[in-house]
Amino acid sequence: MKSRHPVRNRAIVALASAGLTVSEIVELQVETSSLRGTEFQFRAEGRLLSVRLVGEAAGAVGDLLELREGSQGPLFRSERGKKLSPQGIRHILWLSSTSRATA
Repeated sequence: MKSRHPVRNRAIVALASAGLTVSEIVELQVETSSLRGTEFQFRAEGRLLSVRLVGEAAGAVGDLLELREGSQGPLFRSERGKKLSPQGIRHILWLSSTSRATA
């Protein structure tokens, strides 16, 4: 089954692979997230943090940021346009891990 949100889902997997926790991913906001080369910068608990993205991860995150350019609010949204829940993030990560295992 194909995802209706491949760009969003690839970015979620990329950020989780870079070490962000599910709660950090859920709280990411468009207006406080940026990508400079392979360095993803974001605000978490009032602090500016950054992680280095490797491989295709920078492209995945860059594609999502480009898609969401000019908007505000949650970086990762549900079908209804609301912030994606922790359960939703975990489900996407689980689907990603099972599809890699069967490929």
